[in-house]
Amino acid sequence: MPNLVKRCKIPVAVSAATSVFVIAIAVLSGSVTAILTPFSEGRS
Repeated sequence: MPNLVKRCKIPVAVSAATSVFVIAIAVLSGSVTAILTPFSEGRS
């Protein structure tokens, strides 16, 4: 977030929202992977 504010001159509110969005996508993709991995290995 500090890099977005300082280097890219993005407002703090937009920078915070972008950071939350990126973290949410990472958590969602990790959760989906953790849930679907046993099914792809044949264990259910």
